[in-house]
Amino acid sequence: MGSKFKNINKMEKQTLLVPKGTEVEQVEIDGNKVVITFKDKDVFVPKDGDVCVGKDFFYREYIYMFQDKIDNFTCTYFCLTTEKFSLSTAFTLVNRPRKATPSEAAELFSAMEKAGYKWNSDEKKVENIRWRAKKGENYWYSSCDCNEGESSYQPQISVEHGGIFDNSIFTQGDYHKTEADCQKLCDQLNATVKNFVA
Repeated sequence: MGSKFKNINKMEKQTLLVPKGTEVEQVEIDGNKVVITFKDKDVFVPKDGDVCVGKDFFYREYIYMFQDKIDNFTCTYFCLTTEKFSLSTAFTLVNRPRKATPSEAAELFSAMEKAGYKWNSDEKKVENIRWRAKKGENYWYSSCDCNEGESSYQPQISVEHGGIFDNSIFTQGDYHKTEADCQKLCDQLNATVKNFVA
């Protein structure tokens, strides 16, 4: 419910200015008392996935993705300040948030993409943007080498052609930009095989 205005003076003609952005919700008269209740109108209430603009205690402006309201003041967002993009942060608003303009929303999404993230509007979550080589570029995948009854996984380099094999490797997730990244997976696979055989 909105704010209240009480007039406890003798009843006489008075002019009351309604605060900007509000409307009169209720007027109660009790003898010589008048109680007027105001309510906000056209208030933007963010929902999950809305791109908003607000300010913190230091009056820094944030363009942010509303995710989850913690309490009346503090919210968790994926946000962009003038300094940097942050995947997960919390700050206390000192003003009522407003809906971001299309150009402000584009600025946030551009910063997210540069940081390696994208917004999944269906599932209301931020996801990693998976790297895929352009045609003619190299990528790495794990290959099983069987020697004398022992299996070991080793990084294997391949060239992206956009064919069935490349698509299959990419879809199953064993698709890496560097040999070092691929080696991490190979080490995990080798450890799993060793524990399974033992």
